[in-house]
Amino acid sequence: MSKIEVDASAIERLTGISVGTLNVWISRNLLPEASANRQGRARRFDEVQARHLTIMAALVRLGYPAPFASMAAFQTRFKWQKPGVHLVIGQPQPVDGAPLLSSLPTVDVVVVKPTDALSSVPLESFTVVKVDRIVERVRKFMLEANARSEGEG
Repeated sequence: MSKIEVDASAIERLTGISVGTLNVWISRNLLPEASANRQGRARRFDEVQARHLTIMAALVRLGYPAPFASMAAFQTRFKWQKPGVHLVIGQPQPVDGAPLLSSLPTVDVVVVKPTDALSSVPLESFTVVKVDRIVERVRKFMLEANARSEGEG
């Protein structure tokens, strides 16, 4: 059985990313296994590369930079055959000496049961904020701040 491959215009239809952007991503080595020096020959993309590019495109549309999107898409390659696999992008973790906003977000690939709440979301890509955890953290912070101010007065 031969491997199925598609051309760049098919990838453009699949992902919504222009062929020009696709070529830029390849020239910047953001698509593993794709060589940037194929002048005069049409590029062909296999299913693994098409998945990678589709995940990248989804993340770029959500505002993530293309290099980060490529790294995150690559991390899904080890689990993307499993049903219920999700890519979860979390807040950056502090790095000694670096401002928090200059750190990269965390990336996890998790498998969730089909009955979990995420399975009912009709979108393919989205960012999840656990508001209940934030509410609890803010509540504790406010209580502690109030207790400190009462202790000072």
